[in-house]
Amino acid sequence: MRFAILSLWLFASIVHAHDIGIEMSKDAESFLAKLDPAQRVKANVPFNSDERFNWRFVPADRKGLSLKEMNKEQSNAALKILHSALSASGVTKTTSIQQLESVLKEIEKGKGPTRDPELYYLTIFGTPSSHGSWAWRFEGHHLEVQVTLLNGEIVGLTPHFMGANPGRVNENAANTKYQGLEVLAKEDKLGRDLATSLNGTQVALGIVGGKAPSDILSGQSREAKVLQPLGITLADLSNEQQVIFWQIVEEFVLRFKGELSVPTLKALRDVPKNKLTFAWIGGFKEGEGHYYRIQGPDFLIELDNTQNNANHVHTVWRDLKNDFGNDALRRHLATEHSKR
Repeated sequence: MRFAILSLWLFASIVHAHDIGIEMSKDAESFLAKLDPAQRVKANVPFNSDERFNWRFVPADRKGLSLKEMNKEQSNAALKILHSALSASGVTKTTSIQQLESVLKEIEKGKGPTRDPELYYLTIFGTPSSHGSWAWRFEGHHLEVQVTLLNGEIVGLTPHFMGANPGRVNENAANTKYQGLEVLAKEDKLGRDLATSLNGTQVALGIVGGKAPSDILSGQSREAKVLQPLGITLADLSNEQQVIFWQIVEEFVLRFKGELSVPTLKALRDVPKNKLTFAWIGGFKEGEGHYYRIQGPDFLIELDNTQNNANHVHTVWRDLKNDFGNDALRRHLATEHSKR
């Protein structure tokens, strides 16, 4: 009975995911129709453009059309596309990450990069349609949301990045509106909870010696890096620890709507427990630099909190086979060629 219920749930998720893809195509068409010719040149790039793989989470000159260059109607249309893929949690996190640019502007007082919550860019790759391939990207400092579609189906949700600087806004911040804001608190705390729960022989497996790296190790690589398996396997964790492990994974994946994230979580839970690992490097107290990663044969999650006295968080989720929907697109091409 449990299997039957789960199967129905997954089938419903797939159907709804297709519905989301169709609506997303319509929303993207509507967005492009609201742009003038010059804006459209910026916002709409060929699907096969090399730019689709040029993702960056640091301050940089970016392609695409920024919210700052849009009028209210256009920016609402752009955000409708973004929010169509995200859960309530995902929307809250993305909005808060943008708001942190205002906090950084106050802290830095004009020194360093330009900080502006409207310098986030939407790019549509290809022609939005329920047939063929197209994609969109919403990107800016500390934020990367990539969605790839094929024949109305959403076939790729990565690379996906979220960061927060400050990790926690100091209570003495000039703008009281943001005091205490901690965008990625759960991701950070759950990793620490799992690391500090390790005991006995688990410690030697899961806690890696040395100083935490200064950033996520996969960086901004176009091709997802397969890092060396490291840490303790899920099979070596107690039932209670396994619950925390999955809470971490869910905190990343459930930034997207359930119709999109449930199949991913189901696939991960089907991976043998001895093929999933957790590793922690660094200190355990708040303010001490630390890093953790969860990985499997086709999946990588990283969190690094070392910069700015361990108050600057970077998190990433990479699909080691299907970043940018590449695996799904390859299979589609192979199938199409086999029919000829």
